[in-house]
Amino acid sequence: MIDDLRRSSAHIFVASLENPVASEDDQHHLLKVLRVKSTDQITVSNGFGKWLTATISRSGDISATSDLRSEDSPRWPLCIAFAPVKGEKPELIVQKLTELGIDEIIPLAPTIRSVVRWDTAKASKQTERLQRVAHEASMQSRRVWLP
Repeated sequence: MIDDLRRSSAHIFVASLENPVASEDDQHHLLKVLRVKSTDQITVSNGFGKWLTATISRSGDISATSDLRSEDSPRWPLCIAFAPVKGEKPELIVQKLTELGIDEIIPLAPTIRSVVRWDTAKASKQTERLQRVAHEASMQSRRVWLP
């Protein structure tokens, strides 16, 4: 099963595996950036351990080519908390932790000696950004469980 994940041309996440629909960003990435052909196998996951192999047409329609498969949840989930640092470093930290297989990533609230201070709006925006980075890193590393 894992070999199918590794051999696929790309990996994406969808809301429903019964009727998989790729987001516009994913369609653009698959068809224009990666130039996936209609004969190329991709893997599609719901982010909760279930996945299948499929093909994507030029119009963006996804057709399943295998039965639904399931990966067990991690027996001992790994959780890492980190103190946010200046610049683009939080994105790099989240990206690499996701690629390593960490199951839960928690950015800590600013500590006494923290240089980074986020107000509510900035914290919300940064959280969305870190979730997007984790999502993209999960696609790149072909994880079937989102952190």
